[in-house]
This record gives sequence, C-alpha cells and structure tokens, in this order.
Amino acid sequence: MAIRLPSHLHRARSGILHFRIAIPPDLRIHFKTREIYHSLRTANVREAATTAHVFLYALKQLFSQIRTGSYV
Repeated sequence: MAIRLPSHLHRARSGILHFRIAIPPDLRIHFKTREIYHSLRTANVREAATTAHVFLYALKQLFSQIRTGSYV
C-alpha cells in the first residue's frame, strides 16, 4: 500500500522530498516564478512534513504581508 504524501510535498525520482507551492495569481508580479519548489533534503516523510509545515507557515505570512503592504 502506497503512503499518501501530505499537501505540498512532492517526491522526486531520486526519492528525495520537495516542498512545492503555487504562488497565488494576485502575487505573481512580486515573484519571478509561478511556484516555489525547494528540496527538503530527506526521504523521510515525517521530517519532510514538519519542515514543509514551517515553510508553508512562513510563506502564508509573507503572502499576507505583501497583500497588506507591510512587507519592505
């Protein structure tokens, strides 16, 4: 039985897990890419899920700051 990966995790062919999130359309003018894709340097799903949660929280805060204009 295959293990279902948590949201925002993608397993590369090498087995390493990556964090992946699409940048919301209204914020794409502030970024050079349409998505953020970053290696978590582990194949362990629990470790990757913890790190991905931290990344997701930080990005949600950044997106909120950009929307409100409080990001310098």
